[in-house]
Amino acid sequence: HNQKLSSTMLAKPGAAGTSSGRLRATASSRRKTAESPDDAIRKISKQPANKRCADCSGKLPTQVNLTHGTFVCMSCSGIHREFSARVKGIGASSFTEEEVQRMRQPGAGNEAVNAEYMARYSPSTERLKAPTDNSDQQLLRVWIRRKYVDKAWHQPGGGGDGTAGGAVASGGGGARGQPQPTVVKIPGKKSSAAPAAPVAAPPSDLLDFGAAPSAPAPAAPAPAAAPSSWDAFGGSSGGGGGATNADAFGGQQQQQQQQ
Repeated sequence: HNQKLSSTMLAKPGAAGTSSGRLRATASSRRKTAESPDDAIRKISKQPANKRCADCSGKLPTQVNLTHGTFVCMSCSGIHREFSARVKGIGASSFTEEEVQRMRQPGAGNEAVNAEYMARYSPSTERLKAPTDNSDQQLLRVWIRRKYVDKAWHQPGGGGDGTAGGAVASGGGGARGQPQPTVVKIPGKKSSAAPAAPVAAPPSDLLDFGAAPSAPAPAAPAPAAAPSSWDAFGGSSGGGGGATNADAFGGQQQQQQQQ
């Protein structure tokens, strides 16, 4: 008994054999296992998709967009604040457990958010191109407005590849990477029947402007043949015994001599 008492008295403060040492070891282990909200946010920001800005692809974003659940750079965070988004800086602000749970939701994180807000974006057909850095503030402002405020390419549930500049998805869950074909409405075929021939209008008197058009006059009968005809050179078409026709050039002189 005396040996146990002497060993206890000679033990160093905080040793495992004493009751106070056990309490201190337990408290230290609890501190190591309990993760603070700030550490949890830092851990989430180290995921591969969150190591680049969700809007301009800048490296190592330091801002947390709690409204949309993304990690963005300093330049994009200022524009998000212009559109009334709630943004906090990693290391500059303290986070709560509720905010950590917000960033752990299935729809949070850069990959999930871009898959939803960029689901119908097609780089080959869209005139507005995705920014590749944060150097052009005007482009970032237009891009963020179209993406989050106007929701120009938004599709609930996502469907894209989760990247800021290359998310392409069909509107009905088709293959990714291919824009939807344009649907053109073809008009119905026209009837192939030939049109009816126009009816010719009856001729009308051009000089009588007030009268109604009259029916065409009947065709005149052919003239009757003459009983005899003159020979071109003085001969008679008739035979002997009948009246003779005078020669065209000398018939009159012959008749005078006979008289």
